[in-house]
Order: sequence, then structure tokens, then C-alpha cells
Amino acid sequence: MAPLHDTTPSLPGALFIASVALLLYGIPEKTITKHVDLSTLGNTEDGRPYIYRKPGHQHEYSTYELCKDDGRLEVFKADECGQQLALARFKNAVNSTGWAFLEIETNGEQTPFEQAYAAGYLEGTLTRKLIEHQLHNVLSNFCTGKEEYCEKLREFVKENQAWTQEFLTKTPTEDPYYSAIHRTYYQLQGLIDAYERRRPTVHASFEFHQIVFLNWLGEFYDLEVKFNNTRAGVDIPEKCSALVKLAPDNKDLFFAHVTMFAYNQMLRVVKLYKFGYDQAAYPGHTISFTGYPGVIASQDDFHLTSSKIAVMETTIGVYDQRKMEHTKAVGQFPCWLRSMTASLLADSANGWVEIFMRHHMGTYNNQWMIVDYKLFEPGHPLKENTFWVLETMPGFHVARDKSAELQSTTYHPSYNLPHEKEIVEYSALEKFARAFDKTRYQEIGGDYYRSGKSPRAKIFARDHHKATDFESFTKLLRSINYKNDELSRCNCDPPYSGEAAIAARGDLNDPNGRYEFGAIGHRNHGAIDFKGINYERAKKFSFRAWGAPAWDKENEVPVFEWSDFERRSPIRVPHRGHPDRFDFEHLEVEWEANLA
Repeated sequence: MAPLHDTTPSLPGALFIASVALLLYGIPEKTITKHVDLSTLGNTEDGRPYIYRKPGHQHEYSTYELCKDDGRLEVFKADECGQQLALARFKNAVNSTGWAFLEIETNGEQTPFEQAYAAGYLEGTLTRKLIEHQLHNVLSNFCTGKEEYCEKLREFVKENQAWTQEFLTKTPTEDPYYSAIHRTYYQLQGLIDAYERRRPTVHASFEFHQIVFLNWLGEFYDLEVKFNNTRAGVDIPEKCSALVKLAPDNKDLFFAHVTMFAYNQMLRVVKLYKFGYDQAAYPGHTISFTGYPGVIASQDDFHLTSSKIAVMETTIGVYDQRKMEHTKAVGQFPCWLRSMTASLLADSANGWVEIFMRHHMGTYNNQWMIVDYKLFEPGHPLKENTFWVLETMPGFHVARDKSAELQSTTYHPSYNLPHEKEIVEYSALEKFARAFDKTRYQEIGGDYYRSGKSPRAKIFARDHHKATDFESFTKLLRSINYKNDELSRCNCDPPYSGEAAIAARGDLNDPNGRYEFGAIGHRNHGAIDFKGINYERAKKFSFRAWGAPAWDKENEVPVFEWSDFERRSPIRVPHRGHPDRFDFEHLEVEWEANLA
């Protein structure tokens, strides 16, 4: 594989990033000046990486603990401390698999806030270099040309954090919901402290930091509409494809997600958080998911919990700016925070929905799909409450038990458009789609934005029956036959679009081509992964992961290469820390932690 790109910024580049950081985050607060010496962390005395090896296992991890030592918190190598708060295992295999791997286990004998802070601190310590890359790739140009909008975002996030900090002082400490919210902020604080090389001190300051901005990225889809950074609905949040599929004779239940994102987001981490919390109050104490450096929620979203709840979503848009009046900085929690809280607390699909909708902010609006694998019995009809679907809007949502419908149709596709007519009407999506019917768009037109009629909707409807086992299911979610598929055709030159596919790739569209509208043209955007589970994998807390844009030699779909993208495209995309060529195969995620 190609080596990692040079990550040493030039002085002008470093100054530019610093100036953007000041614009986004203001003058940083005074920080602790006595830092833990972490300069040799991750190495043995002779300079070789310190490796934890589980006998007979294919993966190798660097393993560290955060421990109490004479009243101070210190980071130690594995098995070298007495009073452990948490243990972390980390392997950066981005160049060989497309993923880094992180496992964190906390010690249930310590207080919940100590556990949460320690989890964040170890993650920030071991993934610091990846976080540096992610901050550069995602935020270095974020405010260019939209400084006023960034200031509004900054003030909104700061106001929400200030309210949250004050509000949590008034909530009962024994309340599992508010305690979960508070613990997540301790975890985030630990991550920030480690990234800044501060000495570990268990606290949650609710400081405004660039890492906080990373965690809020999903919320910005809709805050752009609220703050009028773009016309409502113009930038369609085409962020995912997803499918829930019953195998023939109900022998299996497949559940998979494909993230669509800007390609500078392809620095990926597979994570496991195993908290030592009270298991009765927190049935989802252990959560596995795919995510990003510096981000403690999935953002894909795709996660599996110890209560055998599987959760995923595809993003849906708000097309009426007036609806964003329901979104407030005070009295509401952002989506990323509520999703982690719901996964920690829920023991059922409908329970996840109820918990998630508390203090709903109305940002990062999605169609959520939740499967309770505890209720699934191979070869038997689906039970009530096995499968729930939730669609959200600012100030409004629709949630239904879709188990009977899934039993009847055998599949539930998701492709960034709401299914529920109430949500379609509330979001003003149909009005937006009709505008395309009346203008220059002839081939696809407004159907591109209509549930059941968009290209991905039609491909799912036509091909879902081909998914009879997990291999064929995986193949369907990775499909991109855009040059030959009639459902990928458009009134374009060339007459097809790589965006009109389940595993879309906008980079394959001709930079000099003519397309009906920007969403189906040449873009820094595409499907960057695959994550899937079935009944057996859910039982083992494992899943299949594929960390690369889709390719298909048979249908002339090439492997994604940054060098090729930079040669062909006028779009300049930062991608520090990425391999050049993403020709990785899928892998089966297995954990070192004891999850029995």
C-alpha cells in the first residue's frame, strides 16, 4: 500500500489553520500548563511499538490503561497499574484495511464519571494523530467564504453547552437519562484533554473546542437552513443508503448501511465502548459502531448495543426554513448526544425511539431504523416491536412499528427521503420536488426527490429479492453499475450518473460533463463504506465492515485513488492520513474484549 501522506504542515499552512480555528472557536480558554509526558506513549524502551497480542488472534493492538497512582491519574502500559479506571486497545490499520480499530473497557468499580472521563482520555491519547488529520481535512476550509455563518454556529453551540451545563446541575443524579447525558460530556472532556496533552483530571468543563465542532457536524445540515447559509433544500443531504431485509422463509434478518459522505471523511475508526455501568439501568452499556477520529457518536449512524439493539439512519432534509424555528439552543439536546444516550439506555426498539425523542432539537433529521434482535427467531414470523422506523423533523416526528410491514414486503429500503406522508408534507419536500418538474430537468426531474420514485428507491425495489444470503445482500449494498443500469440514466452527457446507485460515486462523473442538476454531477461525494449484520453476527456482537468506495471490475467501476481524483478533478480536497488507493476487501469485526 502507498505510505501515509506527509502530515507536516508548512508554516503558512499552520498559520492558516490556526486563524480558522480562532474564527471558529475564539480565543482558547486558559488550559492546564503541567501536561503528562506522552512523548513516548505507544513505544517500548527500544522504540518498537508496545503490542498486546491475544493468542491465536489475527489483530495486534497497542494497549494502555488510565490508572490512579498515589492520588494522580496516569497512563500506563497494559497490566502495569493497580487501580485501573479504563483500558484501551488501538490499532491503526487504515493503510491495510481502510479502518483503525479502538476498544475501550472501563472499570465498574470506579465512579461513572471517572469511567466516562477515562474512556475519553484514552481515546484522545491513542488516536491523537488521527484526530489531527481529521481536524485538518474537515475543518481547515470549513469557514472559507461563510464567516458570518460560522459565527452563528459558534454562538449556537456555545449557548447550548452553557445551558446544558447549568441544566445538569439541577437534574437528579440518580436519573439514568440525565446521568447518561452528563457522562457523555465527561467522556468528551477526557478526549479533549488528552488531545491537548493536559494532565488527566476528572471533570467536564463544557468548553468550546474544535473537537466539539467535529461532534456537531451532523447537526449543521439543518443549522445551515436555520441560519440561511443556503437556500432550504438546495443541498440535499444524500448521506446514506440502508436496507433491512428478511431472508427467504424468515431464516435470517439482514441489516446494513452504506455511508455517503465527502471523501475527505474517509479516515475511519471501528469502535467498541464497554462501560462498567450498572447493567440494569444501562442495558446498552456496550456499544460497537463505525465512526470518525475525535467523534464519540457514530455519525454514520450505525451501531449495535449489548441489549441486541441495532440502529442506523439515513438523513432527510428540511425544505421549509420556517420549521427551523422549532430548533433552539436552550432546552434541547443535539442528535449526536441523544443517539448515544438512547443506545445506552434502551432495551427495546420502541424504547430507543422514546428515549431518543426527549429534548429533541430538530437537527440532523433522519429516518432511523431500529431492530431488536432479541425478538427475532429464525424461521418464525416477525414479532411485534421487532422493527421500528422513526422519521424526525424540527418540532415533529412520526414513529411506527414496521414489523408487520417488513414481514409482508420482506424489505425496508432507506435512501435519504422520508416514507411517511406526514413527514413529506411537513418538510415541504413535495413542493420542492414539483419545482424540478416545472423547470429544465426532464429525464429524472422531481422524482429524484420522491419516495419510491428516486433511482435508489427503484433499484432497491427491483433488486432486493436477489439478497437471499449475506453475501448477495452485501453485493446489493455495494452495487454501482451506473453505466449499464437504465435506472442510473439521466438527461446528461454522458447519459448516466454515478450518483444514481446504491453505492453512489460522484467522483466518477465527468468533470466536463453536462448534468441535469448538481447533485448528480461530478462531486467530492460518494459511498465510502459498508457495514452489515445478520442474526448470527448480532448474537456475537460482530459485523462485516468494508472501508472503501465501491468498485466493480466487471462493470468498469475503478478503485478509488486520490492520485487519480486529483488528476481528473478540479476539486481540491484535503486528505491527510489517507492511503492513496482504496482497494481494500471487507473484514469481519471481532473484539478482544470479553463480551459474554
